[in-house]
Amino acid sequence: MDSQTLIDLEILESSEGKNNHLFHLLNHTITQGGEDVLKQKIVQPFLPAQVIRQTQQTIQQCMPLIQQWHQIIQERNIVMAELYLQSNIQISNLEKDAYHQWKAKLFKWQHPDYFHYLHSNIVSLQNLLKDVEQFLTNHPIATSLSTILIQQQIQHILNNILSPNSAGLAKRSAFATLYVDMLMRRKVTDNIKNILEWIYETDATMSMAHACTLYQLHFPEIREESFWEIKNLRHLFVKEPIMNDAVLTQQNIMFVTGPNMAGKTTYLKAIAHSILLAHLGMGIPATAGKISVVKDLFSFIGITDSISKGESYFQAEINRIQLLAGCLQKNKSVAVIIDEPFKGTNIKDALDCTILFTQLALQWSQSFFIIATHLTEIYATLQDNKKIAFYYFETKQEADKLIFDYKCKRGLSEQRLGLAIFKQTGLPELMQPKKNN
Repeated sequence: MDSQTLIDLEILESSEGKNNHLFHLLNHTITQGGEDVLKQKIVQPFLPAQVIRQTQQTIQQCMPLIQQWHQIIQERNIVMAELYLQSNIQISNLEKDAYHQWKAKLFKWQHPDYFHYLHSNIVSLQNLLKDVEQFLTNHPIATSLSTILIQQQIQHILNNILSPNSAGLAKRSAFATLYVDMLMRRKVTDNIKNILEWIYETDATMSMAHACTLYQLHFPEIREESFWEIKNLRHLFVKEPIMNDAVLTQQNIMFVTGPNMAGKTTYLKAIAHSILLAHLGMGIPATAGKISVVKDLFSFIGITDSISKGESYFQAEINRIQLLAGCLQKNKSVAVIIDEPFKGTNIKDALDCTILFTQLALQWSQSFFIIATHLTEIYATLQDNKKIAFYYFETKQEADKLIFDYKCKRGLSEQRLGLAIFKQTGLPELMQPKKNN
């Protein structure tokens, strides 16, 4: 996904508030490293079908273990481990003899703050490794990093370094502390880094599992052939959502028509979020789903002109389509979300451009194009093409009142309620010059 798609679909940020974006809903990580891993997964979620299915299994394995994970992983212990590995305190070269016992005591006496820092971090790391080792023994979950290898590395550190010196560490022995520090920072630093990396990866996975449980997400069937069927889809940002289906079983282009405020853009974004979540290996906000694997997600929603570049709105649209063409050429299979294309030009040109764009898009049979438009005139030209599906939202008008049901139906809407909405807001009265009293 490019930066414009991330903005359009409110993946990492939103103009409506710092917490009103998808990443905020999914982020239940404990560690900063876990949060970083989760963010990277969300930005680049597109993996082969088999890897997605394996991730689904891992997330489902993690769903009953969220509470246990939160009990053993504390952000403070992780930070202490990271800072310990980065410490610039000079490592003491120690042998097990009387001279080096005296040398260690001298260090403790001369540098009490350094000694306390090393001892507390080592004890904290020891407790963390014990907890993780116990967790893995009871719950051997499968992550992208080898759990067996991580377990072996933890056991090596515990059995060969920490356990033989545990009595001395418990007594705050100067020699035991500095001797363990020497072994840890000289011989097993890479192993500790691997263990922390596993913790971050697992923390991100646990966060996704937590979100699946919290929002009652359904794991879709991942298909490699072009096939797309989502039942009772809802938008995660909407508190009381209206559920709709999204089906493209024999088509790769969907047009969504309907008046302003009827729900088209919300529907498009709900589809886009489901595509992204499915490719993360997560559940989707629906009761059932079959989703085809794609290699990228590209949106065409928040286009703006640029005064500094001397770029009109229509030119910005053309530039965006050029980027889409490059994305299609590179990835072949792309999910494309477009909201009201070519509105930067007159209706006749917009209609002609939309029809031409559709004819070109039909050549990309492995890609999906979801397009919201007010240009219902396209139906006369495109209605007989079996690769195109038409859906619509409608709004009922009773007297001066508009009633929105936000239900998506098969077919076409030719409702034009812009004038009614304009009048409903009371703008005609507000725009009237006030008479002098």
